[in-house]
Amino acid sequence: MKISKTIFCLGVAILFSGCVSHHSESKNYSAPHTRSLDEMKISVKESSIPEKDFSMKKTYRGEQRILAEMTNRGKKSRLYILNGFTAGESDEDGDGFFETVMIMDDSTGEFEQYIKEKDGSVRPLESEKLLELYQKKYEADMLLQKMLDDAR
Repeated sequence: MKISKTIFCLGVAILFSGCVSHHSESKNYSAPHTRSLDEMKISVKESSIPEKDFSMKKTYRGEQRILAEMTNRGKKSRLYILNGFTAGESDEDGDGFFETVMIMDDSTGEFEQYIKEKDGSVRPLESEKLLELYQKKYEADMLLQKMLDDAR
């Protein structure tokens, strides 16, 4: 199994779609039982780049993003977001079955990736492949940081 381009794109989408910035939202976190119905209202924002066959749908509960769904050339990925943690799944081959699962601690950038088989079993991604993903994520993080620094 080769390194998943979808998961790599998913990681880049995390960086560019605001997952990193939702930490500031977490600091203002209030316990669910103290929130008003208005603060719990669900809203959806959608965007797309038709010429790239790319679309993204972000779902919010109040001001906090809780779900991001991405379609890229017929392949789908989902991110589930809660107070500093992101879990995701992706359909690598476009068959409608989400065969890759990941979870990430947004504060440290540490993540784990799993492969889900059609029979329902799950196994961790091979160590070599996970290290390659960590390297690619690090390179993407550094590129993003350089772009942000250059923009200042």
